[in-house]
Amino acid sequence: MHALLVAPLAPLPLVVSLPAPLPADLLTGISSFSRSVALYASDMPNNYRFNVQDRDQIEAWIAQGIERLGLEEASRRGRFLQSFNLLVIDQNDGPAAHAAYRQYFPSVRRISRAQSVTAMRTLTLHDDERTRLAAACVHR
Repeated sequence: MHALLVAPLAPLPLVVSLPAPLPADLLTGISSFSRSVALYASDMPNNYRFNVQDRDQIEAWIAQGIERLGLEEASRRGRFLQSFNLLVIDQNDGPAAHAAYRQYFPSVRRISRAQSVTAMRTLTLHDDERTRLAAACVHR
């Protein structure tokens, strides 16, 4: 059985100070769940359809989402998303879990799209990039 990581949502900061542009190792060192959260918070269109040639645009949206949320908040929401997905798989997702999920992600369609884009981006990486990404995420 998995525990749902629920904490009260902090209001989004209006301005977040991060170096511009974000360091490349920052983007390779965050989990796929945090990437999905960052895409959710970005200007990615709701109806965006993945295209392997859009890699730079996807990375820019991820960076934008991290700039808006801050790295710690994107990571915290990413851990929540991961724990919620595990509850769904285990069929332990009750009304309280869904209420918390809707608080974090009011648009279920948008977070589903963000997770799909993140997954497709990862699947289309070259083997060496995928290995580097996996190694970087293990250390975070």
